[in-house]
Amino acid sequence: MPSANVDISTPDGVANAYLARPDEGAHPGVLFLMDAYGVRPAIHEMADRIADAGYLVLAPNLFYRAGRSPLGELRRADVLSV
Repeated sequence: MPSANVDISTPDGVANAYLARPDEGAHPGVLFLMDAYGVRPAIHEMADRIADAGYLVLAPNLFYRAGRSPLGELRRADVLSV
């Protein structure tokens, strides 16, 4: 399954994003919105699972105006357990 980090040009800057897709051909799309921690390996893994089910998945950095995601190192202690 192909996947890549991509840049999307916008009128007010460049938004980085993660793109995951099944093999060649047309597929329905999913816009995967990140949580407050940004686009990171956990988001990549979730997008990859959705792509494995046959969807083209784009996970953009919604906070791109503040910088490329991830903005800092995410430590396990920073994430709350539910």
